[in-house]
Amino acid sequence: MSKNPHWVASASILLASLIWGASFPVLRYLLEAGVQPLALIAARFAVGAAGLAVVLVLTRTRLDLRALVQGGVIGLVLAVGYWFQTDGIRFTTSSKAAFITGLFVLFTPLLSAMLGQPARGRHVAGALLAVVGLLLLVRQPGAPLGGWTRGDGENLVAAMVFAVQIVLIARFARATPPLALAFVQIAVVAVAAMAALVATGQPLRPPVHAPAGVWAALGFLGLAATALAFAIQCTMQARLGATEAAVLFSLEPVFATLLAVSGWAPGVHEHLAPIQWAGAAVLVGAALWAERGPALIGIGPRRAGPQT
Repeated sequence: MSKNPHWVASASILLASLIWGASFPVLRYLLEAGVQPLALIAARFAVGAAGLAVVLVLTRTRLDLRALVQGGVIGLVLAVGYWFQTDGIRFTTSSKAAFITGLFVLFTPLLSAMLGQPARGRHVAGALLAVVGLLLLVRQPGAPLGGWTRGDGENLVAAMVFAVQIVLIARFARATPPLALAFVQIAVVAVAAMAALVATGQPLRPPVHAPAGVWAALGFLGLAATALAFAIQCTMQARLGATEAAVLFSLEPVFATLLAVSGWAPGVHEHLAPIQWAGAAVLVGAALWAERGPALIGIGPRRAGPQT
């Protein structure tokens, strides 16, 4: 890990953020194509686990007891987060889902504070600013609850859960082989989703007459957005720390929204009203302020190196 320069780790996390941002419109496309949330999660993470299993064999990475226990804990947390996120996207737009999920950048330092690291004033200020941005983002005049939907609420829960996952990886990745940690958590999510499918009697595969785009989208989610992105996170995040990584991940909704409004994703062409664009901008500003704070305007020392 020490051989990876800081900029390589930052660029790698940024790549993972880009991939995960692109996954929001892809998820929306698959759900609209008739793939059920549990089946989507099971297929995605099964493909991801298979891809990483090949990498483990090629790199001769061993799965020891520590990796199984720590990866299992993270995997169970991750399964809860992805259930709320995937199910929630059915009831909101991919753009709103991405920005609400991006609030994990604020929950991460607050959770770290609960675990013993004092919360900085800018984290509290960022959280308050994010509330304002969130209200602007979801606002639809005349709509029930001002435009807040079940999907928005589920993605907010997912953001809290993902903050837990980021903190756990920051604590575990320094002592556990990162590829092993990534594989176990992905495999646990796949097994949990399959068990839920069996328990509820739902089919695993997509609709019989699913177009080729559905299979291509599942391949992207499994190999790129799961195997590759989680391998990057577990390998590189320990170099940065939980909070710094969370800030880079906060660009994920920006990438998601740009793709959703561009129309490049098949069947997904969303529109944000000016007030919603303002809310999105406030959320990004809140995330940046929570991490960099006064350094953004030249006040106070600039931090470098790992931050947890």
